[in-house]
This record gives sequence, structure tokens and C-alpha cells, in this order.
Amino acid sequence: MREKSFKTCCKELISWTMITERAPHAQVAMITLNLGGAAKELADMLTIQEQFFGAIVDGVQLEPVPYLIQGLQKRFAPLDEEARIAAMMEIMRFQRKGNEDFDSLVTRFDIARQKARSEGQFVMSIEGYTILLFSCIGMPTGHILEALQPLRGRLPRTQAQFEEILRYMRRM
Repeated sequence: MREKSFKTCCKELISWTMITERAPHAQVAMITLNLGGAAKELADMLTIQEQFFGAIVDGVQLEPVPYLIQGLQKRFAPLDEEARIAAMMEIMRFQRKGNEDFDSLVTRFDIARQKARSEGQFVMSIEGYTILLFSCIGMPTGHILEALQPLRGRLPRTQAQFEEILRYMRRM
């Protein structure tokens, strides 16, 4: 099983804090109890004062949970450049998973594309993404031309055209 990224863990943690009725200091205690290794050791170093009230960081008062997350982020989150490279490599190494259905493939592709754009500041032309997707599918040239029929054999140049090709491919 693939480990979750630091970013995913933080998103899940923030979601949990929004739905729990525990007080912030109790949230910090629960989070700390569920950590392991060096992360737990770091969280255990919070003072009682920090667990109850958080702390001031760079002139801003942070509540207990954001203060804990900020401390963990300093040590365990990937560096900005690492995150950028990982997001770009994810889209460039994108592959179909076994007998994955088309809708799941396209959904994962869109997620990887969005991640490359937002986290990697990586943008490719719609034509480039189309060719990349065809390549990931392993589509032979003859099938590519068939898939491009709605655009008279031309590659899509807009998002709307790209989506039109995807709708056509779903029916193929």
C-alpha cells in the first residue's frame, strides 16, 4: 500500500478537526497519540501551554492544531522544489493501471494534470495533454485518427474540444 503524502495527511487532519467536537487541546492530544516515530517525539515536545493555547509564529497567533501542523511541516513536508518535481513527474510518468476503465483513467489523468499545474507550476498545451493521454492508453495511430473524427482529424486546442474527444472516446 502506498503511503499518504504529508499534504494528504494534513488535509485529512484538518477535515477531522472540523467534524470533531473535541476542544483544540484535546485534538492535539489525539493527534499526538496517533503519531509515530520522530513525528511523535516532536509532538511530545510541545509544552502544556502550547497544547492549550498554541503559540505565536512570525507574529501570528496559531491555535494548537495549526501550531502542531506547522512544526511537523517544518520537519516532514517535502521541500517546495521536491513537491514541484514530484507533481511534474507524476503527469509525465502517468500510465494506465491494468484493466482500468476509461472513466477512472481520465479521472486520474485530470487529477495528475491539476496537481502538475497547481503544485508543479507545470502547464502543457491541450494538444500535448491529448498526445500524452493517447500514449498512456497505448492507442495506435489509426485509433488516434478515429478518436479525432469529431474535430476532423485535428488535435484539440481548447479544453472544450479536449472534453469532446473524451466523450467520443467513451463511446468507442
